[in-house]
Amino acid sequence: MKIKITNIKGLAQFKGLTIVELLISLAISSLLMAGMVTMVASNAAVFRDNETSAEAGENLRYSLDVLSRNITMAGFMGNTQPSNVSATTDLTNKTAALFADRTKDNSKYADPANFNNFVWYGNLKSTGLSDFSSKDINGLVVKQALSGGLSLDKDEITTPHALYILANPFTAQVYSSGAAAKPTDSAENRTSGDTTSPLVMPVGSDIPGGRLYQYQTFIYTIENDANTNTPSLIQYSLKPVASGSGTAATLTGFTFTAETLVENVTEFEFKFGVDTDGDSVLDEYKESGNMVVAATADASAIDYWNDVRSMVVKVKANVSDATNAVSNSLGTTVVLRNLAIQQGAG
Repeated sequence: MKIKITNIKGLAQFKGLTIVELLISLAISSLLMAGMVTMVASNAAVFRDNETSAEAGENLRYSLDVLSRNITMAGFMGNTQPSNVSATTDLTNKTAALFADRTKDNSKYADPANFNNFVWYGNLKSTGLSDFSSKDINGLVVKQALSGGLSLDKDEITTPHALYILANPFTAQVYSSGAAAKPTDSAENRTSGDTTSPLVMPVGSDIPGGRLYQYQTFIYTIENDANTNTPSLIQYSLKPVASGSGTAATLTGFTFTAETLVENVTEFEFKFGVDTDGDSVLDEYKESGNMVVAATADASAIDYWNDVRSMVVKVKANVSDATNAVSNSLGTTVVLRNLAIQQGAG
């Protein structure tokens, strides 16, 4: 079939685009596309920044929460003052084995059997602890009875897997489970078969009215994680070392075991609120380097580490990816729980 075009002149009114018009259209389209690409890239960058910032913020909040909770409990020794707590001779001898050099100036602050110095911050190498003899880093030492009375029967604790403190308001003793030198009481104020109520020692026992708590010494550091090589908040916990197993296990010593709590935490800082005049009231905040005042010809040395009532805690986190990095910091003030105990006892 043939198509016959009879009005060629009528087609002249349908003109196409000239090359100039096409070039202008392409230029405008390119500018619009470039603007859209820039906007999408900018939004993606903002999203990555927000995501990275949120991760840094989450790390900071968790780090601050862990430190705050444990600092709050520093010096908490059940329901008594740190000065009322003693350690069994066996425990004192075993904790001494933690040290490569007990002559170091700061060894007493890191000694788990020294309960009066319940918080300290400084260079861990200066403590003489064997686990830190090659680590020239600062660390925060916190000693405490973990909150909540335990329901375990004292005589049921036969395997040396933890340290315990038995305390009433006037006296307390720390010992290892399974230790021969633990308190000798065998009775407690619970009905037969009750294994859930907190243990309370009866009148006439070594520590009447005493409750049982788990005792722990924590050390916090900022150092690279052993697996990822990322700056991290590390928690060291005191762990008894035993030979044998079950009821035949015997305590041979202690060590500090490390656990990475939060990665990408790069710094922490502390200031210490101290009672400088012995009235159990906070007087001023001091840097760690000002907590011990050397003796002079006119005055004796002063050690404020026994008088800490609160702490200012600040942590810093860095989080980065292939294109950006975010650095944030967060801080808070923590009041030590032992403050209430000491005020009440005073």
